Amino acid sequence: MKRRSQTGAGPDGVLLVDKPDNCTSHDVVEAVRRRLPGVRIGHAGTLDPFATGLLPLSLGRATRLTSWLIACEKVYQGWVRLGVATDTYDSTGKPQGEHTPFTPDEPRLREVLQGLSGERMQVPPPFSAKKVNGVPLYRRARRGEHFEPDPVRVRIELIELLQIATETFEFRVTCSSGTYIRTLAHDVGRELGCGAYLQALTRLRCGEFRLSDALPLSDLLALDDAGLRERVIAPRGLNLGLPALHLTAEESSRLSRGQTLAVRSLPGEICRALRPDGELLAIVIHQKPPDGLPRWLARVVFRPGPAAMSGL
Repeated sequence: MKRRSQTGAGPDGVLLVDKPDNCTSHDVVEAVRRRLPGVRIGHAGTLDPFATGLLPLSLGRATRLTSWLIACEKVYQGWVRLGVATDTYDSTGKPQGEHTPFTPDEPRLREVLQGLSGERMQVPPPFSAKKVNGVPLYRRARRGEHFEPDPVRVRIELIELLQIATETFEFRVTCSSGTYIRTLAHDVGRELGCGAYLQALTRLRCGEFRLSDALPLSDLLALDDAGLRERVIAPRGLNLGLPALHLTAEESSRLSRGQTLAVRSLPGEICRALRPDGELLAIVIHQKPPDGLPRWLARVVFRPGPAAMSGL
């Protein structure tokens, strides 16, 4: 991917961080914010403190793309411990009952994993950042409140069993945004009748971004300005899982002025609108008004910025 920054005020684009364990996603954002004072920073999907792996950060004007970055498909790899469940559904929680040694039969485990794949309704863990009536579930859980949130629709595209060891197994899962892997581990234990929790987890991919292209947080923070600038993936290098709509110069000018465009091609219902030079101009939505012709409506528009910047 081509990496460069675009504005004199600071870098615009996506920075790929390999998150360490024992820190929150917010901790990572704050560390990078201290390194880049004055730059707006967001992240594309929370990782639990005990989890590691890919955490894409959106910088500057690219923070306006965060919702599309979050919505991308995810890939995780981890270990599940069998024999007891925990209240958090992971290794940081309190055991719920006595531990019972359990090593699964491989055919039965594959059957359970297959049964959990596909589109399904999933209940978020009781200890999670999901808010109900404005209150995160983990706050309710810490107060001892029993509250089961409404299930959400997720899609488990693929679950791969990688290996089985004593009372544990390793897996890889490809899933939609919003899927709780902790709940998946808990559900495996329930289906097997032995209890289970997520022992370790690493995120390998978020949409087009891969862990192999990320740097550990400590290494990123140690880079000089030029080195850090080289790690930023510019907006024009992002596909966001969206098809490209190539605009003419006239269409680019009209869209920049807030006007809608007539539909002359339809790559998808939501597209990246690109200027003739390939720069990302906008995210556009296909509209079909009942009393008019279909139009493209811009949801996010990027104004042309200075050609280059001399430093962060």
